[in-house]
Amino acid sequence: MMMIMVVVVVVVMVMVKVVVHSVRSILFELRQDFVQQFERFFHIIGCVCFESILDRVCLRHRPSYTLRPA
Repeated sequence: MMMIMVVVVVVVMVMVKVVVHSVRSILFELRQDFVQQFERFFHIIGCVCFESILDRVCLRHRPSYTLRPA
């Protein structure tokens, strides 16, 4: 009877360890995917904002360039 209890406890501990490990690995992968999507999103927004700022600066300075004599 005691051996059966020990085997059951060991099996349950191993199963819990396997489940915890798999959940942690899945969460780690999800976190990595989330970080990559977050970086890609901010890279796209940064590029769009930077291009719009450049367009505004170029549009502001373009008339001064056209007014200068060649």
